[in-house]
Amino acid sequence: RTVHASSGTVQFAWVQSHVGIDGNEAADVAAKNAAGLHKAPVYCHYPISFVRHNIRKENQNTWQSRYESEAQGQHTKRQLPTIMDIRELFKLTDISFTLTQALTGHAHNKHYLHRFHITTDDKCPCDNFTSQTLDHLFRECPRFGRLRLDHEFLCGNLGVSPYELRSLMRKRSALQSYNDMVNSTLSDLKKFNTT
Repeated sequence: RTVHASSGTVQFAWVQSHVGIDGNEAADVAAKNAAGLHKAPVYCHYPISFVRHNIRKENQNTWQSRYESEAQGQHTKRQLPTIMDIRELFKLTDISFTLTQALTGHAHNKHYLHRFHITTDDKCPCDNFTSQTLDHLFRECPRFGRLRLDHEFLCGNLGVSPYELRSLMRKRSALQSYNDMVNSTLSDLKKFNTT
């Protein structure tokens, strides 16, 4: 109350302890007295769990707002539009190198490599015409048709969309199937692109 009533400013600074500075000595005495009370702190208006909940919620809203407003990460945001989706995915599966590639779009596919002038073209060796995007590899490329068919069949039986992560997260076996398909496809990609 005294601070609010005064018109001055408050500044915080580190000071060495136990050297006779009046304010610091008074703070040490007050802390020692409070430590010896042996009773739980009294909160007049609401419990500390309420404060923690509100802080956590505010942090999550800030995080979500930053996630949505960033220009980077569009590939990830199309698959996982909210921070809660990302957290849920992390709970349900181990994040592997290949799954990270699929989530970020930074894989060894020719479309990505061509963007950085690592390959001369972005065409998939399956027909030398179609751009080799991750979408093409997972959904269309005949080279990985068996993996795709197995995954789509399982998802059809489970009633989930085979390429929508939010849908896949509802059924652990569907998510594992997607993970297996991604891992097999991306692990085989370097060899496929050099044949």
